[in-house]
Amino acid sequence: MTAQALEQFADENGFKFKKITRMPLEGDGTIRKKVSKVYNHLVDNEEWMEDLHAADVIFVASHSQGAIVSTHLVHRLIEDGHILTSRSVDDLAKSAASIAAGGAAAVSTTQAQRVFLLALCGIHLGPLRYLKTSSLQLYIQYVENAAARELFEFQNYIFALRNVMEHGAKVVYIASLNDQVVPIYSGLFTAASHPRILRALYIDNDAYHSFDLPSDLLILLIRNLRVAPSDRGALRFADIVRRLPPPSCDRGAHEYVAGVES
Repeated sequence: MTAQALEQFADENGFKFKKITRMPLEGDGTIRKKVSKVYNHLVDNEEWMEDLHAADVIFVASHSQGAIVSTHLVHRLIEDGHILTSRSVDDLAKSAASIAAGGAAAVSTTQAQRVFLLALCGIHLGPLRYLKTSSLQLYIQYVENAAARELFEFQNYIFALRNVMEHGAKVVYIASLNDQVVPIYSGLFTAASHPRILRALYIDNDAYHSFDLPSDLLILLIRNLRVAPSDRGALRFADIVRRLPPPSCDRGAHEYVAGVES
């Protein structure tokens, strides 16, 4: 879906990408195991790595737990030198200058890469709290074990996100109004604040009216996050009040809004 969106954007604006390389990555287990699996899967593919090193722009689309995994993945790729952002290029130039004769400033010819992350219904702050005490708990206990229980823990990946943001990445968090697993405040990762973090809310017109008062209130609170570092829990409270599912909604959007496997 990401590649299709890029191709559609290019067609609508009258230009064409030289090349778009699709790199589908997936893994199972806990977050740490998933990060290790998708990283190894990526670096073991020589063709993908060549295109990654040659890329001008890198788009990373993810869903649910994949939002946390993708942040760790980009962080690791930057640290290992596989992605060269403007900061990485500057650091390389300074290192070259420090070891050059006389410490002369080096002019780098390396093209800096730009990174964009899109997270759909990311489970950044855990799922809905009532799921922990529902019948789903039996499933978690006997089937998924550690990987599922981990969902209810706050994902401690601030260091990875901070490093990715410091390297100039842009991030878009999208939540869904009728997601029955991930609350809005978690999908939008309201605990994070940065000028390059953008947020959006998906509203299913078949289930909700996009211009009713509760929806307008949520949109206002989300816009407020752009100018205020904290909403003092208002968005979380509004999400809880809004949580009753509409009668026309047979399943949560968490199941079908995904464009990338988690």
